[in-house]
Amino acid sequence: NRFLNNSKCEKCGFASHKPHIKATQNINDTLTFEITNEKPYFFSFKQSLSGDYNAANYLAAYCVLKHIDIDDDTIKNLFENFKTKFGRSYKKNIKGFEINIDLVKNPAGFASVLKKLTESGSKVNILFAFSDRAADGKDVSWIWDVDFEKYKDYIENAVTSGLRPYDMALRLKTAGMNPKKITVEYNFKKALSILINKAKSNNLNKNIYILPTYTELLRLKKYINGIK
Repeated sequence: NRFLNNSKCEKCGFASHKPHIKATQNINDTLTFEITNEKPYFFSFKQSLSGDYNAANYLAAYCVLKHIDIDDDTIKNLFENFKTKFGRSYKKNIKGFEINIDLVKNPAGFASVLKKLTESGSKVNILFAFSDRAADGKDVSWIWDVDFEKYKDYIENAVTSGLRPYDMALRLKTAGMNPKKITVEYNFKKALSILINKAKSNNLNKNIYILPTYTELLRLKKYINGIK
């Protein structure tokens, strides 16, 4: 970005301000803030939530907490032990697999979640629970604005469920994903079982991702929480 480092636009003179805090993400999920005040120092912590958008949330929260004079040790403890609500980077171990659930409801958010899931470069298994009830939005064409083409090669297996599973399956196929790696199953319980079995057979990492629309999130909450 030509406006970084306090550079100026040659035409209008517009320039960004030098930031008071800069964030750097490390490969071991450690986030470091460089605070550039009168006495510069660094603040680091282990992220309980991954992804660029969560790093931005941490940065915003840190600024507010420091403004009201909360000390760094307290902030670090809060950040590293933060637990999410169901559907917001929620995790649960089921049958030896880590089930990760992230709500998807618009193109920008969907793209951010896909980026987070694939940023390690590892292949992933995803269950898309996609529906068009009133709370989801009756027009499902928004999924064509999600850049699945960018992430298709990282998806080893995809199972589509919900009320509109064929719409999601068609979008993945059109993005260039191998149709043999896409399974359509209306029943969510069967869909999850299929994905777990596929993950076992290809010896991928023990992570399974469920990306539901809003009403599907509410429907699967009771089921997921009931599994021991």
